[in-house]
Amino acid sequence: MNLVLDNISAGYNGRKVVHGICATFQTGEITCLLGPNGCGKTTLFKAILGLLPSSGKILIDNKLISGLSRKERARIVAYVPQIHIPPFPFTVSDVVLTGRTPFTNSFSPPCEKDRQEVVKAMELLGIEKLGNRNYAQLSGGERQLVLIARALAQSPKFLIMDEPTSHLDFGNQLRTIKLISQLAGNNMGIILTTHVPDHAFMCATNVAALYNGNIIAHGKPSVILTCEVLRKMYGIDVDIVQLSGGRCLCAPSYGG
Repeated sequence: MNLVLDNISAGYNGRKVVHGICATFQTGEITCLLGPNGCGKTTLFKAILGLLPSSGKILIDNKLISGLSRKERARIVAYVPQIHIPPFPFTVSDVVLTGRTPFTNSFSPPCEKDRQEVVKAMELLGIEKLGNRNYAQLSGGERQLVLIARALAQSPKFLIMDEPTSHLDFGNQLRTIKLISQLAGNNMGIILTTHVPDHAFMCATNVAALYNGNIIAHGKPSVILTCEVLRKMYGIDVDIVQLSGGRCLCAPSYGG
């Protein structure tokens, strides 16, 4: 299955933030969207999700996503936001269970399959012991894992993740990156943002470099993530170091 952005532009209050974005995402692949603060990453995600008006076309397997109902769209694309403030003191299990909303109607209780998907998602994230905890009382990192579990319970074909490692400690960052690779291996398409270019080297099939609302480079991390592209995006000199195993890391250049 593919998700195609054809000349997408979107913004706020008459001001365009992203301009003429064209990109194709495939199930089984991980695309890492890199760029500085304010370059349009979250705006582009909101346009894909239908949370923000946009021009251009968004297609799922050549069908306009705008022609799908909200439930149909939610069965295909799930979203993990970077910040979530809980309005009510739900338990963790109940928060994850809301991911099954696209498969239920307003007047029917969750079925056994819904509860099985919740358990499976929580076990995959290693948070099954948090099931009866008050979601509002969790740490930021724990909440982030719960939000990922909620999205997985949605059984989507594409998972959009806005800085999924931003509140996680070092160990959970690495575990989440490994999980993302595992999900893509199960034929899910992942589109994620991060402020750590190293994450793209670790898990991404493709990288899209976003700057001033435009994609300035798109392709394999080993080709796209150059010192020049990173300097243009972030305004600093970066050295790209290749480790003995072949993987690359980015480090600020302090020379001169």
